[in-house]
Amino acid sequence: MIALRRITEPVNQPVTLSDVKMAGRISTSAHDSMLAGLILSAVDVVENHTHRAIITQTWKKTVSDYGINNRKLPRPPLQSITSVKYMDMAVTQQTVSSSIYQVDTASEPGSFSRLPGQIWPQIAPGYKNPIEITFVVGYGDDATAVPAMLKQAIIALVAHWYSFGVGEVIPDGVKRALDNFVVRYELEEQDEFASNTKNQGYGVYL
Repeated sequence: MIALRRITEPVNQPVTLSDVKMAGRISTSAHDSMLAGLILSAVDVVENHTHRAIITQTWKKTVSDYGINNRKLPRPPLQSITSVKYMDMAVTQQTVSSSIYQVDTASEPGSFSRLPGQIWPQIAPGYKNPIEITFVVGYGDDATAVPAMLKQAIIALVAHWYSFGVGEVIPDGVKRALDNFVVRYELEEQDEFASNTKNQGYGVYL
């Protein structure tokens, strides 16, 4: 079982009100509040469609074991891992030493894996999702780090909604642009040892 939630919201947005008004040739300020709301909605739609995070934000993922799929971190691009915590055999939450694992920020989705010669700490048996991973994702802290096509897609989506209403969530032209950024998650099978030792309190070498 996997639980996932965002715990720190982005401080900035990938596009500004001025960007949208310039693209839509909107000269009045009467609808600024509505446009600001549409920007927030458009960012949510784009992130959910592409399975990405745009501006820096922090997420927490809780999982049942150290299996391969559980170590993949959604909402790329991955920037860093803040912590990996687990429930030990004394049913006390501990933090996995960062000297045990390596972080892959180049792949999409990003992930972490055990370093050679290291072993994952033992986890308490019988608890649901005893492992908690806190990680930071997004292209950067502000719009300068965001790919131009993603910013243009958000602007186009807001302009479309402003002109025609929100009945059509993503117009075909915008969807084609966003499809270039969709992250495909490939499932991998856990090895036999991991499957046999899942939640039994053993240290595993995955």
